[in-house]
Amino acid sequence: MTAMVAQACSSSPFIEVWMSAPSPYIGSETIIATNGSGLAIAHIGSSISTPTSSLQLTNVLHDKRTGQILFTDLSHNGLYPMPLPSFVHTAFLGQNSFSSAPHMCQPCLKGKFTKLPFVLAKSKSTIPFETVHSDVWGPAPGCSLEVKNSKWQHAMQDEFDALQKQRTWHLVPLPPIRNLVGCKWVYRLKRNPYGSMTRYKARLVAKGFSQVVGLDYGETFSPVVKHTTVHLVLASATTFGWKLHQLDVKNAFLHGILQEEVYMSQPQGFVDPLYPHHVCRLDKSLYALKQALRAWNERFTSYIPCIGFRTSEVDPSLFVKQDGPSLVLLLLYVDDIILTSFSPAAIASVITLLSKEFDMTNLGHLHYFLGLQIQYTDAGISVTQFKYIKDVLSKANLSECKPCVTLSHPNHKLLRDGNLPFSDPTHFRSLVGALQYLTLRGLTLHIP
Repeated sequence: MTAMVAQACSSSPFIEVWMSAPSPYIGSETIIATNGSGLAIAHIGSSISTPTSSLQLTNVLHDKRTGQILFTDLSHNGLYPMPLPSFVHTAFLGQNSFSSAPHMCQPCLKGKFTKLPFVLAKSKSTIPFETVHSDVWGPAPGCSLEVKNSKWQHAMQDEFDALQKQRTWHLVPLPPIRNLVGCKWVYRLKRNPYGSMTRYKARLVAKGFSQVVGLDYGETFSPVVKHTTVHLVLASATTFGWKLHQLDVKNAFLHGILQEEVYMSQPQGFVDPLYPHHVCRLDKSLYALKQALRAWNERFTSYIPCIGFRTSEVDPSLFVKQDGPSLVLLLLYVDDIILTSFSPAAIASVITLLSKEFDMTNLGHLHYFLGLQIQYTDAGISVTQFKYIKDVLSKANLSECKPCVTLSHPNHKLLRDGNLPFSDPTHFRSLVGALQYLTLRGLTLHIP
């Protein structure tokens, strides 16, 4: 049934009747306009049929002015009822279980789907959380290729034994309302200054990005040696003919004592069979923890005064010891230590004292430190960065480029536009940072 009105806010009579087979309306119901006034219904009937379409509009109400549909029924007690469609609360799960059997889809083994395989749903939610898509898979199970190699397995076992020897953690049930930090194995090939491989290195690192500030870590700042201090020590050693010795602290971060309560999951491949559901309560620092570097630095700087060293006033990573006529300088950069003195006996004494407190490796004479290659000659020492530059060229896929003894054309113009954008901006920024590090040594770079 259809009724026609002149205008939404007008009480004027109908001018024309746009419907097929109209008939006068006999009744008492009215149509409420937007201004609240009631409009009488004059005629009823069906709308005009459309011969080009199979759609037949019946029982609709039209606005005379705009021709838009106002509603499909008459008012009820002065209101237009709008019933909501019934909706069944549904949660869709992509899969109720995950099998460890091999899949044909390789991305499934590496991580979760980026697009869940849900069918297209026509239903729409009208209230929050009415439609919920749940992902109950979690990270897909998998095993890295390195773990299957026996050499990496031995490296992992050596790292785990070192952690147990240092008493890095003890197993406890996870207390309530505590943050659990994950961990992972990181694999690296150790090489000498000439590029030859020396050993396989596996390191257990914590997933420090999941730590919560104020809960399991606080202050994270730790000083490192200044580049100018390194230049000064090398220049002093050359001028006075002092010997340079290098020490490496094994698992340096494991010596740091944690002040906060940090709980970590058990390492992959080394879960205790007696307590598989326990977690590691860290007693000492671990690599990649937010406070790891600071904890190790505090541990070292608290011990170094016990063997006669004092901290330099110009650099907190430079330590000086005056033992009679002997002067010993010690540089600390994370876990690398440089010792220099004109007395070989004084250097040997310091190495003995440090080895009693920390597990250290005596690397002998200094040959490579912070990208600097040290070569000893009759006239003194020679410092180059040949290996570091070769590594930068290899990283930029320019290893086959030939060196040039002169700079490129000084009037070469660099255009801001005209080149395609980099496919990997992060890689480009890393190269720029490596070149900037070269300039810290006083080199002048010219990049055509």
